[in-house]
Amino acid sequence: MTLALGLWLGLCCSTFGQAIHEPSGVGQTYNDPDLFNVRSFGAAGDDQTDDSAAIASAAAAAVANSLRGQPSALYFPTGTYRLVKALPMWSVPISVFGDGQERSVIRVDSAFSGDVFSWSEVWAANNYESDTISPPTGQKAGLEVKGIRIAGTRTSTNVQNAFVFYDRADFIFMQDVDVFDLTGRALYSGVSRKEPQAFMRESHFSNLRFVRCGSADAAAVDFNSQGNGPGTNEISVDGLDIIAPGGVGLILHSNGGLSGPGSMRFVGLHVDGQGGGTATLVEVGPTTLGVNGNIDFERTVLLNPPAGSAAIHFTAVDLPHSPFGIHLQGSIGGEAANGKGIVVDAGRSMSFDLTELHTSDVNVAVAASKTVGGPIVFDGHGQEGSWTRSIDPSSIAKVKRPIPHALVQF
Repeated sequence: MTLALGLWLGLCCSTFGQAIHEPSGVGQTYNDPDLFNVRSFGAAGDDQTDDSAAIASAAAAAVANSLRGQPSALYFPTGTYRLVKALPMWSVPISVFGDGQERSVIRVDSAFSGDVFSWSEVWAANNYESDTISPPTGQKAGLEVKGIRIAGTRTSTNVQNAFVFYDRADFIFMQDVDVFDLTGRALYSGVSRKEPQAFMRESHFSNLRFVRCGSADAAAVDFNSQGNGPGTNEISVDGLDIIAPGGVGLILHSNGGLSGPGSMRFVGLHVDGQGGGTATLVEVGPTTLGVNGNIDFERTVLLNPPAGSAAIHFTAVDLPHSPFGIHLQGSIGGEAANGKGIVVDAGRSMSFDLTELHTSDVNVAVAASKTVGGPIVFDGHGQEGSWTRSIDPSSIAKVKRPIPHALVQF
């Protein structure tokens, strides 16, 4: 950033004049939003002052600018910003930028209740007057969150969520984001607030770290779908660390929707349950009406499932709505792996490629054929013979392991 631009960021003082074009390297290259520097609206960033009102004022100016047709973003320069009161939910795609996770920090006060950042109906049809996933050249839908940290306190009795996408959302890009010590969800999408349909699609997440987030009633990361519209789909996640979640680490499900999450790809998913709650690390399902399908987990590391829970659990209300097209590659273990490994209470067309699988409880459990369809293929690279397993007799023929030129029963 040039000296002149740095001075401009700090000295702008008129409400509309506080919107500037972003510095190089921030935001999507095809569409530079106007930045609204929270310091220019009075935020101190000293970890002591309540910056809630200043941040809300900057956000209001960004919303007004966006409604005039100009993409807009909140900018948090280096500092620690204390947030006591929740910000209003945005129905326009306001982005959020910082200078990096260790430099731009939002400190959530113990009295805070609600969502730190939330959006509703930030999707293509709301911006282009048509439901399309192919945006025109003048991109005005979608939003970015980059280079920021949210830190709370687990001692709060309030529900505190970090990033929530209500109703329909698409073209979301989130990169280099940390969330620490929140009682609620770090990332939540596909939940109805204003509309009966809720989903997320065509979105990418990269380099996220969520530590000690969630509770028994709230997964640290929750991809949901609701209503009669499309399910959450076309989502890619590259580098997601979930450490010591208070409840489920990652859940993919459909709460009353006709379509469950699908066409999702997780690369470098790392969930460690040690020091967290007592829930399953990764939950796929349940779905009320929809189906979770075509989900890939690559380079996955699931560590320390707690006693009584699983590293990964698949479930559904019946066989037609069971997860399908599931591929998981990686390892399951840890020094405190007191729970189960893979539990398939419902599923079909599934494959597991594991370089390591060790847990104190049963390594592989498969339920009855009432909710399980084949094939379910396990490849332990020669180690699967030593795995402990609990497979319902009615599903034994559906569970297989690969060897050269043939498939044999596990």
